[in-house]
Amino acid sequence: MVNAMWPSLSKGPWNTNGGYELPLTYAVVAAALAFTGPGRVSVDHTFHLQVGGVARGAGALALGVLSGALTLASRSFARPRDRGGTSGAWPEVGRTHEGRSVEQASSGNNTARR
Repeated sequence: MVNAMWPSLSKGPWNTNGGYELPLTYAVVAAALAFTGPGRVSVDHTFHLQVGGVARGAGALALGVLSGALTLASRSFARPRDRGGTSGAWPEVGRTHEGRSVEQASSGNNTARR
């Protein structure tokens, strides 16, 4: 949820403004489940598996934050190259180098060039 919250940090906390409220809620619920365990009505309880507790919850929380931070760090290195379109990564959107729209260029309408 770190990756879901990151772009929304500048928009404030409230989801109605595009903020980080909903991803933060999901992260808190997931962390609470990691600390407390799944409960009686679960497959883990049926097979007598011990999950939950402070150590496992802290480990899950640390692993989640670390993997989110690594993903955010790798995104800065993997930006697509600008290929000339107005949108950057997708050259087929926007205008061609002659100033015509992509629709005009693909339909063969050369009136804008004349």
